[in-house]
Amino acid sequence: MSAIPNETPIAAPSQDSDGVDARRIARGQRIAASTSIVQTKDGWQVPSDSRRDIYYRVWVDENGAHCSCPDTFRTCKHILALQIKLNGDRQTRAIPALAWTPTSSTVEHQIPESEPVITMPAPEEQAPTPRQPIDWRAYHRTQTNEGWLFPQLLHALCALVPEPASSATGRPRVPVRDLLFGEVYREYSGLSSRRCHNTIEEIAMDGWISRPYSPNAGTTFLNHPETTDLLRALIAESARPLRGIERTFAPDSSGFSTRTYGRWHDEKHGAVKTGATYVKTHIMVGVKTHIITAAAASVEPVGDITAFPKLLEETRGAHFTIDELVADSAYRSEAMLEWLDARGIEAWIPFHNNARFHYDGSLWDRHLAVFLLNQSLFVRHYHQRSQVETAFSMIKTKYGAHVRGKTPTSQANNVLCKLLANNLYVLIRSIFDLDLAPEFEKCEALQNAA
Repeated sequence: MSAIPNETPIAAPSQDSDGVDARRIARGQRIAASTSIVQTKDGWQVPSDSRRDIYYRVWVDENGAHCSCPDTFRTCKHILALQIKLNGDRQTRAIPALAWTPTSSTVEHQIPESEPVITMPAPEEQAPTPRQPIDWRAYHRTQTNEGWLFPQLLHALCALVPEPASSATGRPRVPVRDLLFGEVYREYSGLSSRRCHNTIEEIAMDGWISRPYSPNAGTTFLNHPETTDLLRALIAESARPLRGIERTFAPDSSGFSTRTYGRWHDEKHGAVKTGATYVKTHIMVGVKTHIITAAAASVEPVGDITAFPKLLEETRGAHFTIDELVADSAYRSEAMLEWLDARGIEAWIPFHNNARFHYDGSLWDRHLAVFLLNQSLFVRHYHQRSQVETAFSMIKTKYGAHVRGKTPTSQANNVLCKLLANNLYVLIRSIFDLDLAPEFEKCEALQNAA
């Protein structure tokens, strides 16, 4: 793990004969932070870590500290929780503990519904960082100018697409630029192909496309696999103007339903099985502006950690500098941590409850030590991952959580059109929030895709 700015790297602690390792201390910290330890005349009532209606009695005499739990280690997590409440996190062994013997009986006490108790004061917490006030003036200007700025940015982006050579005979084909503009604008408007036909005629009269085309031409265009590469290249190019602002990124995946009665939440969590097909979508998002730097969509289920390397390389290919990556546990593996570290990327990925130290000073141990022993530092960085959830919420709220395509290729391209439309909205917002002047340029990926 690369060095953390202004922080001392934490090494994985050695497991001594007392049995107090990082995981036991972390459990004690969790009990101390999330429960109330009550002092009585017989000692302290420390709640159970797994059952909220049970507590164990901890008491101290001339021989040390005792606990009524069945823990086989000298210092159990309940004694550690009491020590943390009394002395803070820096002194987790202030009270000497006695070893539990087989002759000791486990005593579980039911927490009474009403009883006068003396609750120990909670440790002082750091004041939360105040939220940045919303610039309502910039928000108002974004909303009122989006209608005429969106086609301008989309037209400038589609103008970068080179036209393929056409045969000299036959009916003149519709330019690829016109089809790209029309289909992205259709997703932006939320209309079906037939209902959007009048809109296509209007944008042709306004000069955004060379001539109107039939709804069947747009549907055929979205059924081509080559359109997928074009849309992905345009998404990367639309994010390029923000390459000097974004340095922390968050990947995630979600699903778009192909039928209006199907919900991705039900499919993911197993609540209701509708039998509908879902377009699984992977994106890489900049946490400051919600810009999507790379995306992939497919009806075939692709694992998050499988799709991630290509998203990261496409982001780097768009000349973004990636300093930090915040992701959920689906992206965590020892090989992935080493792969990111080799590229100089600081990873903030949580661990599962069954994660264990290797006790060999490896990169895995250093990440796990920070996750367990420096939660305030980890959470401060990991909290940025919520921005990728916000990006998905923006897309589904503005452009819909379902697609109208009939084939897997057109369904994936419908989703990519939604992502591209959202990127253009982010650019419009950045014009007024950040005084950005977006400029697009021809890139190699766009040339190859065309």
